[in-house]
Amino acid sequence: MKLFKYFGAARAIEVLQSSELYLVNAADCNDPFEFTANPDTSNATIDALKQVISREEHFRFWCNEKYPSDDVERWREYYYSHLDDIAAERMTALPRQAQLATNQVMHRAFDKDFVAGCFSTKNDSILMWAHYGEKHTGIVIEFDTEQPPFNELSEWIRPVTYVKTKPLYKHNYADSTEGFGEQFFTIGSTKFEEWIYEGEVRLIMPIHVSIMRDRHFLRISHEAIRSVIFGFLCDGETRSKVEKILSFRYLSHVTLFRAITSTTDYKLDIIPYREGA
Repeated sequence: MKLFKYFGAARAIEVLQSSELYLVNAADCNDPFEFTANPDTSNATIDALKQVISREEHFRFWCNEKYPSDDVERWREYYYSHLDDIAAERMTALPRQAQLATNQVMHRAFDKDFVAGCFSTKNDSILMWAHYGEKHTGIVIEFDTEQPPFNELSEWIRPVTYVKTKPLYKHNYADSTEGFGEQFFTIGSTKFEEWIYEGEVRLIMPIHVSIMRDRHFLRISHEAIRSVIFGFLCDGETRSKVEKILSFRYLSHVTLFRAITSTTDYKLDIIPYREGA
């Protein structure tokens, strides 16, 4: 599969020189709805909540919330003899609490244990060239997912699904880890339908793998870089720098293209770099 990534010129040159891609956390995203979901509370019963709040950490949280200045042991007998009432009270506040907890769980996992890389199936999007390609002065790099490291990360590469409403997150109140993994990746690869023009494919991967450096930098093989496309406003100095980098033997296979504006339509044409030059 061919995947494209839009860059400003300086960042693209860094990628070509270092053979590394910077993968992001939640704080780096430009969409505040990334990794958010609506909670599905259909399995929240009094019995399920009682099982959860009977744990020691929930007892201590309740004491700190209700009686922060008291000795927690004073309230232990009361707490455990009133679990039905406390669970019922929690049920009334559940929708709002579940919404907050769902997004906190997702963002905590994204920030602590995972990073994401955003790619596109399109190399000629006028909007993305404007937004991510520094107003058409930047560069698009094509990657081949049949080459390392992408062929080793296929389980974490997913096309983005575009929808009207947020996906549901079904929390297991008996075991908060059960089913979390698959839901995390599904929610992380779902976006609002207005983003559909991006044709995004997303890599969401754990940070603790050997091909990662400093939690954010993914090492990529030279063979994974297949082509470079100059934006139609990319300057001569940038083009010369890229040509010099690609003259090295290990990148000599990389094909150069450039974007030009159509004379008749609102579109970009991607043509071989030297064609019509």
